[in-house]
Amino acid sequence: MSSSPSLLFTTLEKSPRDFLNPSGKLYESALALLKDILDPIASKYSVFEKIALDGLDVDQIVEQARYVVNGILETVPGEIQQEKNLETEEGDIEEEISEEDVEIDINTDDIRTDDVETEDEQSTDFIQESNESDFDQDTNSPQITPDVHGLNDKFFSIENFNRVTQDMENEQDDQQTDDGIDYNADPDELDDSHDEDLDSDNANEIRYKDFFAPTKKSSKRKPHFKKPETYESQIERIQRDLFEDNEPEEVVRSDMSKFEKKQALLKQQIHSLEQENIGKKKWTLVGEAKAKDRPVNSLLEEDLEFERGGKPVPVITQQVTNSIEEIIRSRVAKGLFDDVLKRLPQINFEKSTPFELDDSKSKKSLAQLYQDDYTKPQSTALEKNTQHEEVEKLWKQVSHKLDSLSSWHYTPKPVVVGLEVLTCAPTIEMEDSRPDASAFETQLAPQEIYNPGQSKQDGMIVMKSGVPVSKDEMSREDKRRMRRRQKNKKKMSGVLKKISKNDETMRTLKKGGVVIIGRNGEKKTLDGKTVREKKVIKGGAQLKL
Repeated sequence: MSSSPSLLFTTLEKSPRDFLNPSGKLYESALALLKDILDPIASKYSVFEKIALDGLDVDQIVEQARYVVNGILETVPGEIQQEKNLETEEGDIEEEISEEDVEIDINTDDIRTDDVETEDEQSTDFIQESNESDFDQDTNSPQITPDVHGLNDKFFSIENFNRVTQDMENEQDDQQTDDGIDYNADPDELDDSHDEDLDSDNANEIRYKDFFAPTKKSSKRKPHFKKPETYESQIERIQRDLFEDNEPEEVVRSDMSKFEKKQALLKQQIHSLEQENIGKKKWTLVGEAKAKDRPVNSLLEEDLEFERGGKPVPVITQQVTNSIEEIIRSRVAKGLFDDVLKRLPQINFEKSTPFELDDSKSKKSLAQLYQDDYTKPQSTALEKNTQHEEVEKLWKQVSHKLDSLSSWHYTPKPVVVGLEVLTCAPTIEMEDSRPDASAFETQLAPQEIYNPGQSKQDGMIVMKSGVPVSKDEMSREDKRRMRRRQKNKKKMSGVLKKISKNDETMRTLKKGGVVIIGRNGEKKTLDGKTVREKKVIKGGAQLKL
């Protein structure tokens, strides 16, 4: 670009008001400065190799810069934190060295020791001792040069490799010293120094506090009553103290094994998931979220599923287009076209005439109208045209003259045949047209028209329905049923005859006043009722005045 980035700084110093109405040179200088700053690091922290400016508007350029800056913010803090951790480790080591050379006064009143150390304290002491021993070895080891050839990557570090190999060599050298015994020294001097060490332990200098812990002082404080906690403070305390004991270490130490590093990362991941579960949920996981409960334009970033009122539009894919093209080719090859046929307008178009209802009163009665409807189809005499009749008469005359001239004998005139119209309609239709008369067949009862007993023949049996059936056509069960019915009829006829005779004799005896006398002399009528005798009163009481 023609304009230099220095123009942007000069305008900021001298006339910052020009940014309210920037010129083209100021715009170009800002883009040049952006490109100079971000091009060297764009390929490392983003997908872009450099910031593109040709043919792009301001929004697109700003989005490129924002993408690069976001990548820097995601990766750089982690690198800075790692460097800080390394620096703190080096500082701690230096402090430990200085503490070994300086004497520290400790107040015994403030120290509280326990008689038995726990397993965790022993493990921590062991780790500290191992770290101090490692540090002593590191101080004695020669200084390691940094990576000059560029061999370091994510998985390999030349500095760590050189440090480990140097430590292994130092351990081998220590083992070869034979536990630090100097065989060239004078043995008398060694004995004197040993005696001096024994004399240095004087019994008068031994104190009680060297073997026993100080007694605990009784606290004479006033009783303190806690104020009752509110519900909100309890919730905040629970959220703050929940899983506090199980907080993982934030930084993975270099002295850990692979398994310990994996466990530390796993604990850190579990802790983050627990905090996410306890904390406030995202608006997409809450359920129904109103506009005030979610950020601005947040729906544009989510894939939402909602019900549609109509049928969804099918997705046009390459497979669908190929199938449609195959159908079109096959139709063209076979000549199967579904085009709509062209409809030509009708030249002689007859419009439908409206129905005209005659609302005038008819001059014929209803009986006459029915009579006309019956007589029209029955009349065989057709109305002939007068001209046709004249032609027939003339033709007969001419044919008669020609016959008489052509024949040797006399030819009489043709006979005129008299036509009589005979209707073949049934009698009922003829009589219906005459309401005063009625057919003779309609005056008979049903049993007079058809009586099953009249058409009975030899070998034929008339059923209850009136249908005559021959015995040969009947099955065995039908014949047995017919015989049983005939026997029952005969029995019933004999019983009825006996009952009728007995009834007649009983009637005659009742009329005669016949009384039946039993063995004990009691009297009964024919019906079995006892007869009461009237008491005869003797004397003049029976006489009436």
